[in-house]
Amino acid sequence: MVKVKNSFKTLGEAWIFGLRQVMEHGEEMQDKAVVARDISLDLERSALLLSEYESPLDETKLDLKLKEILGHVLYIETVSIDDPVIAKYADQQRIDYTRKRYGKNSGPGGYGEFIYGPDSATFDSIVDRLSSNPSSKSTTVNAPNVSTANCGKPPCLSAVDFKIRGDRLLMTVMYRSQNIFTKQPGNILALRDLQNTIADRVGVAVGGINLFAASAHIYEPDWKAAEAILAKS
Repeated sequence: MVKVKNSFKTLGEAWIFGLRQVMEHGEEMQDKAVVARDISLDLERSALLLSEYESPLDETKLDLKLKEILGHVLYIETVSIDDPVIAKYADQQRIDYTRKRYGKNSGPGGYGEFIYGPDSATFDSIVDRLSSNPSSKSTTVNAPNVSTANCGKPPCLSAVDFKIRGDRLLMTVMYRSQNIFTKQPGNILALRDLQNTIADRVGVAVGGINLFAASAHIYEPDWKAAEAILAKS
């Protein structure tokens, strides 16, 4: 199998690479429609936000500077919550929350809502298609174009594609936008949860994850924290 140029053995390696790319090569710009939950804050404030943005009506907006790179592409072979880089530097609270939002019981507005579908119909169709046709090229789930839980914008996760190649389940994910600092570790761990579940149902081994982020970015309030991680890693 041909892998992308930015190929990494572990999630931790891929995350550090992404942080460095954005911080060293990202273009600075202003975002006048930042939702408060998208930046990293102190634990007390973060916990408050996490409880608040369960509601699809949360439209708190901020005007913040960010650094952005376009067309961020990764291939990650091994994804584990026990990754030493993720365990040491990533926000475990956000990881736990994000994994829930991708799950079957994600609640209204969670990614799991469209990945699994009503009564798990979408998820079951993925399993059925891969089981009946392991060489399928069309086992793809697309996000809705409008999400009430994302202030009327499309979800950040745009599409998830599954293919069985070499007796392994490969996953390719497309994000229209991804906050590398606060969101990527939880995003990838949650996607691995999904990949593991489908692979188990279909009866194949788990392969790697290809990721494409049209906009990979970090907001200004997180720049110092990202730089501190890079200085230590």
